[in-house]
Amino acid sequence: MNIEDYRAVRINDCEDNNVDYGIIMLNNKHTIKEFQEVIYNIKNRYFDEGNLDWQVDDILADKELEQFDWFELPSDCYDYVEV
Repeated sequence: MNIEDYRAVRINDCEDNNVDYGIIMLNNKHTIKEFQEVIYNIKNRYFDEGNLDWQVDDILADKELEQFDWFELPSDCYDYVEV
């Protein structure tokens, strides 16, 4: 894997951009718009099925996103360096 083939993309709340759910790395061969459209499709499917109790992890784990080359960065890291 060449990290230069990926770009960092923040996962934000659709109603409040100040709420951040983490960062994914999306391969440059995919557009953010394409990825966003599939996320909207997944959310709409959940609503159509009456599943209103979904979490962000449910969306990101959905099989429909397997068509993309992407990975999630761990959000439970508390390590840091000071500059």
